Amino acid sequence: MKIRDLITIDRESNRASTGYDVFLVKLEKLALVDVSYTPAPSGLIGAPGTKRFTFQALGAGRAEVQFARYRPWLVPAEVLYEDVLTIDVEAADTDEIEAAANIKPGGWTPFAKVTSDKQKVFDEALKGLVGVDYTPLAFTSQVVNGANYIFAANAKIVYPGSREYPALLRVFSPPGGPARVVNIQRLGVPGALGAFGPFREASDKDKTALQTALKGHAGSGYEAVLTSVQVVAGLNYRFIGTQTLVDAQADKYPVLFTVYQPPAGSPVFTGSQKIYDLV
Repeated sequence: MKIRDLITIDRESNRASTGYDVFLVKLEKLALVDVSYTPAPSGLIGAPGTKRFTFQALGAGRAEVQFARYRPWLVPAEVLYEDVLTIDVEAADTDEIEAAANIKPGGWTPFAKVTSDKQKVFDEALKGLVGVDYTPLAFTSQVVNGANYIFAANAKIVYPGSREYPALLRVFSPPGGPARVVNIQRLGVPGALGAFGPFREASDKDKTALQTALKGHAGSGYEAVLTSVQVVAGLNYRFIGTQTLVDAQADKYPVLFTVYQPPAGSPVFTGSQKIYDLV
């Protein structure tokens, strides 16, 4: 983890049946920012629910977390202590601190360009996959018990004359284990006429079309990082970027949003979807 990163840890809880619950008994260099309980979905009598703890890293160094399971009315008897979990916390750079300041516990960061460390995660996850080459251009992440990533990438099927197309890849990097691909979502049809082209960095012209389309669109602000274009009777833009809700908290989300530029007239904003709902 890095300073200000968030991590969630889930534990089974039988507080609604046997009375055994999980409690935090040791915490170093982390802050507890949220605790929630979800009952068992099965509805079976005695089935355990899930207690989720969300922490934020406060300082660089060795962080420690320990839980214990017991029935509160029988303390000090029958206290079952778990092993101490250790987490290495690194210093965060300015961009990461700014991004982390805008997410809620368990939330996704705004889209950013792929850094060298995230490229290593991506390469590890795709190791052994054959048939398609992927080039990641931007990513969003969610710190859980490990980390979830969604990469916006250009893909190309490995055969002569193939064309690049845009894709989203969800990757999970567990603590202490290799990263792996969870899902791949094509955003274009490889080689098809009229399909969306590969992702590219959003140009000033693209951003101007977006801002024109957003005039009179109250409630949200949008910032474009990448775009993919489809040539029809006019142009369809598919943007990858960040949506900011214009409210007291100014919440930010990684999103895919679309704009249509007709042959004549002003561009029109046609919708948005949260990235983590797509892949």
